[in-house]
Amino acid sequence: MSAIKNKSVLVIGGSSGIGYGVADKALAEGAKPRADISGWTCDLADPNVEKNLEAIHKAGHIRFAVPLLLAKLAPHYLKPGYQSSLTLTTGAGGEKPFPDSSLVAGYLTGLQGLTRNVALELKPLRVNMVSPGVVVAPLHGPGGVPDEMKKYTTLGKVGTPEEVAEAYLYFMKDTNVTSSCISTNGGSLLL
Repeated sequence: MSAIKNKSVLVIGGSSGIGYGVADKALAEGAKPRADISGWTCDLADPNVEKNLEAIHKAGHIRFAVPLLLAKLAPHYLKPGYQSSLTLTTGAGGEKPFPDSSLVAGYLTGLQGLTRNVALELKPLRVNMVSPGVVVAPLHGPGGVPDEMKKYTTLGKVGTPEEVAEAYLYFMKDTNVTSSCISTNGGSLLL
């Protein structure tokens, strides 16, 4: 596999959780930061639309509109060719139905189609997607992931940011993979 040593890596949402794990692993494998490493909070879910469309807009903004914008801008900032890649993030809700989750599942499933089409449109730039299941991350609140979530996996555990980060690094390194999805879910799709 191609090494990422001395390569520049941009991680959107890398201040905690999976994003932080990806940034940490990339640095450990020799990726070079262009500047001092830092994180900023940016509320990308600010709807700024009519109140009756607020929930739909919020659900789709982060899950679909932002990845679409990143794909649009990627060719302006990445070196052309198969050495460069864009890796998007979806969620298990795009692969397995959950009650009362139709809106979110629609956006997550749509992101799978978007990934394939963008890979075709931006060729030879590589475009892939990671689909994590439940991962230990600050979004679960101060108590962390509830222990009962473990019973919804065949492995009896939830993922860690460090484990899931490996999927992102794989996509950075394997210059022969595009239009693909790695599902790292602890077997939760089987139950």
